[in-house]
Amino acid sequence: MENKETSTADAVTVIHATRQRRPGDVVQKNTADLPDHQRKPILWLHAHGHERDMTNKALADLIGYSESTISRIYGERLTYAGDLDEVCKAINEARKRIESEVIIDGNRLPFIPCKLSAHMWTLCRLAQQHQRMLFGYGESQIGKSRSLKELARLNRGEIWYWEMPVGGALSNFLANAAAACGISARAHRGELRRRMIDRFDGSQLIIIDQMHRAFADRHNRKLDTLSNAQLATLDFIIELFDAKNPGIALWGTPVFREGMRDLQNANFFKQLRRRGLNANGFELPSEPLKSDLDTYAQAYGLPPATGAGLKLQSDVIASDGLGMWITRLALAKTRAASQAHRITWTDVIRAHDYIDVVALGQLKEDAAAA
Repeated sequence: MENKETSTADAVTVIHATRQRRPGDVVQKNTADLPDHQRKPILWLHAHGHERDMTNKALADLIGYSESTISRIYGERLTYAGDLDEVCKAINEARKRIESEVIIDGNRLPFIPCKLSAHMWTLCRLAQQHQRMLFGYGESQIGKSRSLKELARLNRGEIWYWEMPVGGALSNFLANAAAACGISARAHRGELRRRMIDRFDGSQLIIIDQMHRAFADRHNRKLDTLSNAQLATLDFIIELFDAKNPGIALWGTPVFREGMRDLQNANFFKQLRRRGLNANGFELPSEPLKSDLDTYAQAYGLPPATGAGLKLQSDVIASDGLGMWITRLALAKTRAASQAHRITWTDVIRAHDYIDVVALGQLKEDAAAA
């Protein structure tokens, strides 16, 4: 392995190093002929660096190689002449270290695997393995998006995630896709379409979340028909699928399901459904499973909810959804730690009451100011 120390010639500024990173479609093309045990780690490291906005030097430090090695692997062409197997071994070791850490992204709460996430991951993998489209539907605030993002995070370079923009226009959709894949969105739309198609192959999976945004107005009311701009986006998804046959998992709320079923563009949706694992798609439970709620409680050091704790859990899930509930569990755990005792359901109830008191105090303050 090379020495981690880099020469003066290799040293570059952060800005310059960031600009040196190659677009995702170039890396995809340069690694197309490599065996999977080399190609997949190289794609993963590129995706990891793009997501974290890491410089070439930071990537080099992560795997214990020089910055010049990173430049030769992720250059205009792959020109590294050393032992690529050893580099990929170092990448895999770095990946294991990263994925074994507790994941807290800023203030984001740790991801907690559950039955829902396992079910969604199985469906996504089916689409990937069989190179088909997947249509998945579920209510808001049951944990869909977090599960999909985690699947993509654990499989960088192999599974890609981005969201349908509000309104579903193709230009905004391509911008979201380009940002996810490390491609500049400043290119002409036709050029960007081509580069996005070149970015993928039949071994990969594309997850497009929030699909209902292409079937609803800005107030989330289902449309009677789609505009040409929205149809152009869905047509591009079909074009991407037909050109490279990646698995494509389309996820959204029931508005997406109802739009596919009811909208006047019936012939178009017939084309879309024919590319699916099945015609009608897969519907998720309308609220979190009881066993999953028990799993979340256990992750924060609590037994399954009973009594007042169970009532609070049911009320918050029904009114505010899963994200709000997990936030209360996290606040309760912080409260218990600050008081140096093990978390109990009393801490959860008091954390919930504290939020209400703070909110009420803010309303009184605002009223007084008015």
